[in-house]
Amino acid sequence: MSEDLFRLLRRRMADESVGPDDPLGVAELHKRLLPYHLCRDSLGYATKAEYDMALLRLLADGRHVSVSEPALREAVQSEIRQPEPGLAFLQRFAASEIRLKDMPAPERNAPPETRRGAPGGAVAQEAGSGTGPTRGAGPDCRRCTAPLPARERIRYCPACGADQVVPTCADCGGEIDEGWRYCAFCGKLQDGGSL
Repeated sequence: MSEDLFRLLRRRMADESVGPDDPLGVAELHKRLLPYHLCRDSLGYATKAEYDMALLRLLADGRHVSVSEPALREAVQSEIRQPEPGLAFLQRFAASEIRLKDMPAPERNAPPETRRGAPGGAVAQEAGSGTGPTRGAGPDCRRCTAPLPARERIRYCPACGADQVVPTCADCGGEIDEGWRYCAFCGKLQDGGSL
């Protein structure tokens, strides 16, 4: 599970022009490079709990990630042992830096390796040659379910105009559905109750 997440992180770093030796802040890793909605769509995570555990395992994995701050390492190990681990504690370590260890040549603009929605809940391999964006090969629109173009940073659906950026809770990073007044993961009131 952490292997797939690490490959996605390498791809995202290349796409976002983050150098392989650049230190990453925990908040940048969690909120910008590997947010829940992106990991769910790219890796087929069925629940936020599955994503939380994958991110915790990535941080705890000494093979790919170097966590220099002892307090962060201990907090990650402690959280993994909890009955229902989560990521809210990472807010205390938002400015802490991590570095990647195993950083071969990035797979810049590589096509997605997985796609959610495969029969039987399995994650299927993405079809196509990977030679460029193709119409209808991206994820589906959040509102009208029309296929989105297979390009990075698609913000609005070309069919219905719906914003594709999923709002997240500022407190825990959980995905907030339209109309929610409170976060379903941590209970925090969202922006005065209106979204």
